[in-house]
Amino acid sequence: MKDTSTDPVRNSAAPPAKDRSARARLLSPRAAVVIVYVAAMCMNGLDSTIVNPALFTIAEDFGRPVSAANAVETAFLVALALTLPVAGWLGDRCGTKRVFLGSLAVFTAASALCGLAQDLPTLIAARAVQGLAAACSPRSA
Repeated sequence: MKDTSTDPVRNSAAPPAKDRSARARLLSPRAAVVIVYVAAMCMNGLDSTIVNPALFTIAEDFGRPVSAANAVETAFLVALALTLPVAGWLGDRCGTKRVFLGSLAVFTAASALCGLAQDLPTLIAARAVQGLAAACSPRSA
């Protein structure tokens, strides 16, 4: 009988089980949490000021004065400020992981609504919802 322990064709077909599990898990759970947390923090910080450079374009697109378009930024910041005190309590009550994941989902949905807004009041309402969700982000919870 032929010895197959040195046969390169037979031995290269399936790597050992330990190698397969190491390849299947590229990131440790801890590294994944750090990446998601940092991305959410950057997104939250960026979103609070991102509208300022676009205010003139927003006003022009909706045919409104710039002072009216400024409500887009104000709605976000007011909703953020009003909800921020509740965020810590909500994290203690429901768990910070649940609060974070829920706020991330609401924030993402509100971002989509901002992109789909056909008029200024819809955009302002969607930005207010973003502010509510942003208050429950990791920096506050």
